[in-house]
Amino acid sequence: MNHVWIIEDDSMYAQMLKQQIEKSGDFVADVYNEAEKILNKGLELPRAVFLDYQLPGDNGTKVLDYLHGIDSELPIVIVSGQEDPNVAVKLIKKGAYDYVTKTADTPRQLASILAKLSKQIRMKEELEVLRSELGKKRDLTDVMGSSAAVSKLAPLYNKASNTGIAISLTGESGVGKETLARAIHENSEFGVNQFVSVPMGSLPSKDVESFLCGRMDNDTFVPGAFEQAKGGTIYLDEISDIDTFNQTKLLLMLQTGKYVPVNGTEQYSIDCRIISSTNKNMKELVKSGAFREDLYFRLLGLPIHIPSLKDRRGDILVFARDFANTFCRSHKMDLLRFDKEAQDKLLDYNWPGNVRELMAVVELACVMAEGEYIKAEDIRYEETSPSDDLLSKERSLREYTSMIIEYFLQKYEGDIPKVASVLEIGKSTIYRMLKNNEITLP
Repeated sequence: MNHVWIIEDDSMYAQMLKQQIEKSGDFVADVYNEAEKILNKGLELPRAVFLDYQLPGDNGTKVLDYLHGIDSELPIVIVSGQEDPNVAVKLIKKGAYDYVTKTADTPRQLASILAKLSKQIRMKEELEVLRSELGKKRDLTDVMGSSAAVSKLAPLYNKASNTGIAISLTGESGVGKETLARAIHENSEFGVNQFVSVPMGSLPSKDVESFLCGRMDNDTFVPGAFEQAKGGTIYLDEISDIDTFNQTKLLLMLQTGKYVPVNGTEQYSIDCRIISSTNKNMKELVKSGAFREDLYFRLLGLPIHIPSLKDRRGDILVFARDFANTFCRSHKMDLLRFDKEAQDKLLDYNWPGNVRELMAVVELACVMAEGEYIKAEDIRYEETSPSDDLLSKERSLREYTSMIIEYFLQKYEGDIPKVASVLEIGKSTIYRMLKNNEITLP
């Protein structure tokens, strides 16, 4: 919500202005009846000011000059009881944003000015975001959010950025492993060179070596990922999915720091940082013999586990706003905001697909939204079956009961009689569990 000031000595007129301004839904206004309450008080400036230029003692001029002395770009709308074109032109030249006369036409004039102001503020916000993103080292909160669960990763993130040690990232699909890997790369000394992502999990076994090492084609070297990442970072995504044959070849390359292109004879040096990732339990894979223990330790380096989105709910709205802003900018749309119901809906969902699912849902919501706000009906996602997550942890029977009832309450939009009928339980059971805070309504 954008904060504005009304500086007007007529209290009744000031309240009328406040109502008109706040009716737009984009602004909240503070009223000051005396210029002295503004001048030299060191107050934090608002987004815009509506100023009665005919304040007693020529204070209108003083306030205009004082505010523009602090911020020459601050939009100051002059409100005057006199419709004098010469005065209006003089004030606009002096730096006033616009000129409103105290007439029956004031509401229409205000509506036009507020719409223009709102658009200008959004454009300024976009510009500030773009400026802040250029040339600055990215803090962990810029990349992964600022929840308590993520904050615990900060020391590891900083060490990863400040050294060249191998990094092994773990976490569920969609939590942002590659996003974190790119941020570590960009923050490190390797960031001036390429970040090369290798989809180890989707490469056919026969293509792994040529993808990594390149190949010789009629005496011409066709570079692979190692050469492309020279001086930079190679990211081995879902490393756990390669077969034991390619595990052995990769281990030999990493041990010697050398590789030979397919169909070639000349050795090339591996000169890049290694970051690997997986969504599986590597220790279990090693224990079962599915993954070589020596390769596991060669890649382990600094291990970083990224928690799932459901365990860092404080990041959901941060990510959602960022995804919405990015999508709107890239598609040349006005920035969109989430209304309260849309925010609640985002927070109430479990996000089994993690950050990747959230991004898809938000981008669709941006397309579906009408007007300046994303509403709850624009948030569309696949409901999770209770069986998807139900047995992932050991729980008491009462916990399972709560989870099932909450699932069906969400499915039937809080219709308690319907849920009681479907589950063949008494309505009083649901009401009692609500009263005891064992379950919550959607």
